[in-house]
Amino acid sequence: METLLNDGTWLAGDAKSIADISVSCQLDLLMKTQEVAQRMSRYPNLIAWLARCA
Repeated sequence: METLLNDGTWLAGDAKSIADISVSCQLDLLMKTQEVAQRMSRYPNLIAWLARCA
């Protein structure tokens, strides 16, 4: 996903889609675990995308 988000703002196209909503909900839940939250710093595009989805 990090590489995919290098080329665009959203996962599937030029606008927020059901793909973004679905994946962001799952990732938001995973971010509540310490293990995932610590590893996310390696993925700045993913962090920025998650903030846009909020």
